[in-house]
Amino acid sequence: MTDAYIGIDLAIAKGKYLPIVISTVVDGRISPLLLQSLPFKPPKGYGNPMVIDDHLIKTYAKACKTYIEQVSRVLNLNIKRIAIDAPSSPTREGFSRRVCEQVLDTLNISCFSTPTESKFKLIKQKVAEHLSSGAPSNKIPSPMQLWMIVGFEFFRVL
Repeated sequence: MTDAYIGIDLAIAKGKYLPIVISTVVDGRISPLLLQSLPFKPPKGYGNPMVIDDHLIKTYAKACKTYIEQVSRVLNLNIKRIAIDAPSSPTREGFSRRVCEQVLDTLNISCFSTPTESKFKLIKQKVAEHLSSGAPSNKIPSPMQLWMIVGFEFFRVL
């Protein structure tokens, strides 16, 4: 078995393949695998409206896990680490930003603030109201935090 490392960018764009890279180390250098030639593909996103559907989020995360398992089996890989471009959980109640976000602030590196669980509930409620009013999904509220909700499930599943 060859040790491998995975990077996942949590794009949830409707109909777009999940951006994922699987790499190995060859002669001391990181070498991404050419996954396009495999007979199966990463899961496709459902779009931002999926965040109000817990079943879709779970389905998407499980599909990613299945894809990783298939690739690992076919290419005889031992997955050592998975990096997910998302926070693993909401900000704790009573805090405005996570410690890592505060450190980035001191370094003048911008990032999207991770809401608390209660704020995520409000975001999901606003998304549901927006969609039920017939407003377009490309104008959905808080789009820069929505993928974080999917990320939480990815961390749980992977």
